[in-house]
Amino acid sequence: MPISDASRRRGATLAITAALAAFAGAALYLPGLDTGFASEDFLVLAHLSRESLLDTLRHELSSPWLGLAPVGFWRPVSTVMLALELRLFGLHPARFHAAHLAVHAFNAWLVAIIVVLVVGRRRRADDLRDRTLAAGAGGAGWIAAASAALFAIHPFHPSAVLFIGAFATLFAAAFSLLAIYCYLAARERGASSELSRRGISRRRLDLAAVLFFVLAVGSYEAAIVAPIVLLVTTILLPGPGPISPRGDTRARAGFLSGARPLAPFFAVVAIYLLIRWLVLGTSVGGYTAFRDRFWSAPLERARDLVAALGRILHPHYGTEAAPFWIWGIWAIAGVAALVVARDRRRAGRAALAGLAWIAFFLAPFTFVGLVPANGRYAYLAIAGVVVVIGGLGARVAARSSRLGVIAIAAASIAVAADWIGALRHTVEAYDRARALVAAVRSDVLGVAAEHADTDTVVLVESPPDFIEGAAHEPIAKVFQYGLAESVRPPFGPLARAPVPLPESLSASSRAALAALPRTVRYRWDSHVERLMPVAADAAPLATLEIGPFDPVAGRLTASCEGCGSTRLVVLTSALPFVLPALETTAGRVTFAVSNDFLRGLDDLGPGPAFFWVEESGEGATTAISPIARFDLGTGAAESFAEAAANIPPRFRGRR
Repeated sequence: MPISDASRRRGATLAITAALAAFAGAALYLPGLDTGFASEDFLVLAHLSRESLLDTLRHELSSPWLGLAPVGFWRPVSTVMLALELRLFGLHPARFHAAHLAVHAFNAWLVAIIVVLVVGRRRRADDLRDRTLAAGAGGAGWIAAASAALFAIHPFHPSAVLFIGAFATLFAAAFSLLAIYCYLAARERGASSELSRRGISRRRLDLAAVLFFVLAVGSYEAAIVAPIVLLVTTILLPGPGPISPRGDTRARAGFLSGARPLAPFFAVVAIYLLIRWLVLGTSVGGYTAFRDRFWSAPLERARDLVAALGRILHPHYGTEAAPFWIWGIWAIAGVAALVVARDRRRAGRAALAGLAWIAFFLAPFTFVGLVPANGRYAYLAIAGVVVVIGGLGARVAARSSRLGVIAIAAASIAVAADWIGALRHTVEAYDRARALVAAVRSDVLGVAAEHADTDTVVLVESPPDFIEGAAHEPIAKVFQYGLAESVRPPFGPLARAPVPLPESLSASSRAALAALPRTVRYRWDSHVERLMPVAADAAPLATLEIGPFDPVAGRLTASCEGCGSTRLVVLTSALPFVLPALETTAGRVTFAVSNDFLRGLDDLGPGPAFFWVEESGEGATTAISPIARFDLGTGAAESFAEAAANIPPRFRGRR
């Protein structure tokens, strides 16, 4: 059956409506374009500025992300894209933010188009010609506009849009959404020979979907769940099957029929996991805490999922948190939509499909507690929320076009009003973060100038890591990382950068570091927003023995007392690394310190680094070894081995 000109015009109008809504929502981020660099922005861009684009491509394909083996990331696509942005934009943060805002608006537009595809899927051929969203142009317009706008304005998105260090989230989301769109569009094209003859063929859409998925998993590990999301969507909302001799279509549901077209996606997943194993030595990567948390206490993870959904729907904290009646309104709205919907089963299936998106896109992050500062973890899960709202809204519009449109508009405005207020608060926090970054950098440069003529290492204790809200929820990053990189080339003039002492370091470790020769310690005072000198504390008694170190095998041994929780800490100016014990036998503990790990430290830039062994129990450090200093930038592996060999004899391997 030919596609009429009117249908084409409706489709074009719908796409334009979604685009206008997406860019209108994105406009709320414009005050944040002046936000400068912060935290990991300095670390990542400093690393990328030290090598050519081709070198970045070669290194990222063949080695861990930025050479950081303990992190377990492999992100060649998104990292090369960021390196290309660096060549195009230079060190001008506003240009990065503008580009990433454009990507976010494009993602919001894609979400709207995908929602229209998902909620408009039908089982019969006549529905292809007269589906709910095509017949009711007003309803379709509101669904598309509401979907684009709601996704664009969610208050969790600034951590992906205005924080350059979240580039992998943003780029991978764009590729994932493109893959999802192409796959769903291909299923529609396959239902009608007329649809297949016009526009892009089904085979090309399928190929594009797979290629976009390859780019997505090459950008960010979390994208690996996209095929599961598509499988659940096609099972819950089966599209039309092939045309039968009678002229209608047969809906195909079920696991096998849904999984068969996704076979290329799962093949990509298998190849991706193999590449990770070859490059990183493990197929499952990411943050160790997330991996351990995912497999523990499934009932707690289920509660975490419900809590995460609540945070997404009403992202307020402390005294602004939702009272009981807010959740009552959400519940009544959902039940009313199911009751009023023309096809309650389809409405429920659309809502379930959206909930599956939320669950699977949050799963790689183990449903961790969501706050504005880590809201990027929920970037694609929020698309699932929009699918739920769009699916229920579309069925309401199908029952009563005029009343349905009014209901959709009223609900969208109510949700938008709640989210816009939180979004403005978050964007303002990024502006405060910019001012605090400038203040910290100014003080660090001043302190460094005082010690420029000596070989003194400046230790900066407790640099501000986040701008926090009224309930102490982290909102915008300041210097969780990246303090040293912010004051040395290409961002600053210092050849010898300070070494931050994050809150994660124990008090004993800080005191021991400050007691080392040629070190001076400062602490950031959040009340006066200045670096203040810290008087030297008595150094803790070193009771653990450390060494010897076997550089060929990459093994460092040490003594332990309780031997229950012993770890090796390697502190650099860029990042602290905590290495767990490889094995424990007869009061001795062994750590794996490979040459690859040590050579990767050289990529963090020149400067001093330290390592020591500590043991903890009941939340406190119970024993510590001497602290050894080594140098990065000119051969960290050799310097580490020399430092381990020069530990005083009474602390080197004595039983």
